[in-house]
Amino acid sequence: MSNSPTTRELGLHPGRARLVVTVLGLGWLILSARLVQLQWVQRDQFAGKAEQQREFVEETPARPGDIVDRQGRLLATTLTTRSLYVVPVKIADPQSVANALAGLLGLSPDGLLEKIAINPQRQFLWIKRRLTESEIEAVKRLTLPKGSWGFRDEYRREYPQGVVAAQVIGLRDIDGVGRGGIEE
Repeated sequence: MSNSPTTRELGLHPGRARLVVTVLGLGWLILSARLVQLQWVQRDQFAGKAEQQREFVEETPARPGDIVDRQGRLLATTLTTRSLYVVPVKIADPQSVANALAGLLGLSPDGLLEKIAINPQRQFLWIKRRLTESEIEAVKRLTLPKGSWGFRDEYRREYPQGVVAAQVIGLRDIDGVGRGGIEE
């Protein structure tokens, strides 16, 4: 006979030990089943939620200041305009979107369709920049797929005095980058 203590001598009951092992085993089984459910069964649902909640960094350029002459006359100022973009990856039917937008914005439907179709995986694509108020209102009335389009505010440079001192002032391109003179 061995000299090691038995489970009864240690105060442990074999039934309790089995119960603890069974409860721990069931806990691990439930946890494993939940992980399988989250990773395999509900994968697409959670991927969609993650896509909606994703953060991205976008640099917002500062509004360019006014340029005045020594008498205080305004030579250059900045106005805010809106531009239209689409998200090609979220467009299921590019043909209908191209036809709807082209008619309102005075663009070629075939050209617009080609522009969207050759960039199907892009997350951002300009359609038309510097829209008029009537174009903005017309686009808002359309029933385009949610999340597949939007407006962006941009700055447009105005020169109220025309070409006065144009060589000194310079100009800004459509992206707001200074090209020559004070603007650069």
